[in-house]
Amino acid sequence: MYKALSPGAIGVQTPTIESSIAAAKLGGFAGVEISPSQIADRIDRDGAESVKRLFDEAGIKPAGFGLPTEFRSDDVCHGCQFPLAVDEPGIFCRWCLACG
Repeated sequence: MYKALSPGAIGVQTPTIESSIAAAKLGGFAGVEISPSQIADRIDRDGAESVKRLFDEAGIKPAGFGLPTEFRSDDVCHGCQFPLAVDEPGIFCRWCLACG
């Protein structure tokens, strides 16, 4: 088990992956909760290895993330059958399909 920063839970604005990692490092945390949309966009743009490298170089672990789900809806991903949020259905689907 390790301490992880959840920036949004304490009102810290981290608009980029780098700023999330920097905030965690500054606070002495071993990990940081991340934005799924930031990660998905970066993976689409630069590849998964570039994201992994950001965390590895900083010595910070990606600790968790919120899932873009709407449990009160019947809308599901056709690839994984996971409930989807209306506003961001593509993000989680890309991750599901990439992970098999």
